[in-house]
Amino acid sequence: MKIALVAPIWGVVNKKYAQGITDVVYSLADGLTKRGHDVVLFAPKGSKTPAKLFRPAPPSLYDDFHMHFGEKQAIFYRFLYAGQVAKNISGFDVVHSHLETDFLPFTPFVAPPVVTTIHGVASSYPARKKIFLDYKDANFVSLSNAARKNIPQLHYVGTVYNGIDPKKYPYNFDKPENYYLWLGRFNKDKAPHLAIEVAKKTKTPLYMAGSGTDTPYFKKMIRPHLKSKYVKVLPWMSMEEKVEYYKNAKAFLMPIQWEEPFGLVITESMACGTPVIAFNRGSMGELIKNGKTGFVVKSVPEMIRATKKIPSIERRACRKRVEDLFTTEKMVDNYEKIYKKLAKKRWR
Repeated sequence: MKIALVAPIWGVVNKKYAQGITDVVYSLADGLTKRGHDVVLFAPKGSKTPAKLFRPAPPSLYDDFHMHFGEKQAIFYRFLYAGQVAKNISGFDVVHSHLETDFLPFTPFVAPPVVTTIHGVASSYPARKKIFLDYKDANFVSLSNAARKNIPQLHYVGTVYNGIDPKKYPYNFDKPENYYLWLGRFNKDKAPHLAIEVAKKTKTPLYMAGSGTDTPYFKKMIRPHLKSKYVKVLPWMSMEEKVEYYKNAKAFLMPIQWEEPFGLVITESMACGTPVIAFNRGSMGELIKNGKTGFVVKSVPEMIRATKKIPSIERRACRKRVEDLFTTEKMVDNYEKIYKKLAKKRWR
C-alpha cells in the first residue's frame, strides 16, 4: 500500500530525539517501510526516517511549540501545516493522521480515506470536543478501550496500543534498588505531589524527572519538598539514562488525576521489569494486570498499602506483559489491518 503518515507539528520525528507520540510515529514509519509498504512521512524540519519524507510549510519547530511561536501564531502554523498536508496527499491508499482536530476539517475534501489516532483526551476542552463531534463519522483509533469513554459517539475503527521495542529496554528482574520513580509532566493531572506524599510516608526515596519545572504548579507543589531526603528531581535525561532508572526502581508511581488515554511510561517501566502502582483512572486498569504487574488503586492510602506488596510481584511477568501486548510489532500489525480494511472499502 501507499501510506501517508502525518506527524504532529510540535516535535521532530527522529530516532535520536523522538519521545512519546513522535517516537510512536517513527516506529510506525520504520515498521511499515520494512514490510514493503510505500510510506511517506509528513513531518517538521529536522525529522529523519527510513520512509520517504515530506516537510510541510512551517520552519524549524521546537518541542515547546506554542511558547516559541506565541499562541496566536502557533495556531496559524498548525493550520498552515495541516493545509499543506491536504494539498499533497493525492494518490495514497490511506492517510494516517496524528494531528487530531487540526486535520479533521480537511478530511471530507481529500480523496484517500483518513484515519485519525486520538492521543489525548478527546473531551478535554469544550471546543475540542465539539470539533470531534462535528466530524464524528470520520475514522478514529483509540489508544485504549477506556479512552473511548471520553466521546463514545465517535466512529472508532479500532483500538491500537502504543508499541515499544523491548530490545531497547534492558531489564532487572532480581535486584532492584530502594527507590520509587516518577516521570512525566509536572502538573496537577499527573499529580507528582501525591507520589511525594507516598515517598515520605513510606520513607522511600523518590526520583523524579520531566518537563514543566518552571510552572506555578512545580513552584508551589514540588519545590517546597526538594529539601527532603526522600525527594530528588533529576535533570533532563536521554532515553538510555531513563532506562537505567526504570530498570533499577522498586516501583513506578502513577497517581494520575485525569483519564489517561494510554501512558507510555507504564509500558516502558514494565518492559524493564518494574511494576507500576497507579490510580484507577483512564487506561490504567487496562495496561496493568492488577496484582501481577503492579497495582491499580484509588487513593494515596491504598497506594501506600500497595507498596508493601511490591515483593509479591514477579518482575519477569511485567516484561512478559509488554512482550505479549505492547510491542512495536503488534502496533504495526494492528494499524496495518486497519489500513487494509479502509483501503479495501475505498476501491470496492
